Amino acid sequence: MQGYYRRSQDYKDIQLRHKQGCYAVAVVHSTFLIDLRERESVPLAYSPSPPRYTGPHDDLIIFAHSAKYHGVTMYILNTDFYGYMQIPMESQDTLDEEREQFLHLCLEAIVYGEPLEKLDYLEMTDTEVKPTKLGFDQIYMINLERRRDRRTKMEKLFDVMNIEYKLVKAVDGRQLNDSYLEKRGIEMLPDFSDPYKGRSMTMGEVGCFLSHYGIWEDVSNDIYKKKI
Repeated sequence: MQGYYRRSQDYKDIQLRHKQGCYAVAVVHSTFLIDLRERESVPLAYSPSPPRYTGPHDDLIIFAHSAKYHGVTMYILNTDFYGYMQIPMESQDTLDEEREQFLHLCLEAIVYGEPLEKLDYLEMTDTEVKPTKLGFDQIYMINLERRRDRRTKMEKLFDVMNIEYKLVKAVDGRQLNDSYLEKRGIEMLPDFSDPYKGRSMTMGEVGCFLSHYGIWEDVSNDIYKKKI
């Protein structure tokens, strides 16, 4: 084992499950599944450290060296997604900080997978909290009607964060054409070209602009000072 938490070239691919399978690894973080019926598992320990160990006082590293010393290979299996684990808090951390970290975990679950659901047998007190605009006059969420999956995710995110928002129907670039723009007096600047790709604006970009333009009109009409 070289270095302190040194990562292999396959680390990210295995962690993000771009490569799936059962892999022999030097260190496993946080969770182990150990068959205690096997004789080789008996000497595995965090403490005391294995003989001649001079590394850092770190539980993961010590356990990894213990496994290596006793000839036990550790594996990671990522063919299935098994769930989320909250990072252990430090002794000086408060309950509010732990609650905030759990909130971030819930948000991450929604973004990358499915929302965390409370099991039926868990008794939890539901407290009604009125949604807030976080001190802003208005919070907007723009969404294309054909992107219902994204709208569902965003609605769940706002619900978890207890945020009040206004849903704005986005202008769909797929439904725009030259006659639509001409009818509404929308013209591109002469000789305009994208500074990165050297092309004119796409209908999708025009739709994005019109969506935000509609919000600025709403902001102006209602004289909002602070908005998202």
